[in-house]
Amino acid sequence: MSYQRHIVFLLIITSAPRGGLSILGVVLVAAARVTSEDPGTAIRDALSSFSSSLIWLIAVAVMISRGLIKTGLGRVSSITPFPCLANARWA
Repeated sequence: MSYQRHIVFLLIITSAPRGGLSILGVVLVAAARVTSEDPGTAIRDALSSFSSSLIWLIAVAVMISRGLIKTGLGRVSSITPFPCLANARWA
């Protein structure tokens, strides 16, 4: 019976969005007091990475790249400088 519960849990987790899993991870780190025994310090530690500009730079770069791929603008902007490669087999 325990095995079946794990399978159901894993199916739920794999279909969950990344943002929800990220928030769940931050909550679990704060609730489990992984970084500190003091609850206030544990919450502060769990949320401190959001103040880093590097994390936000990576997040924005990922969002922009997904937008370029989804709209097809990335393909257009990569073929524009070399129109002779537009009909190539690998393009």
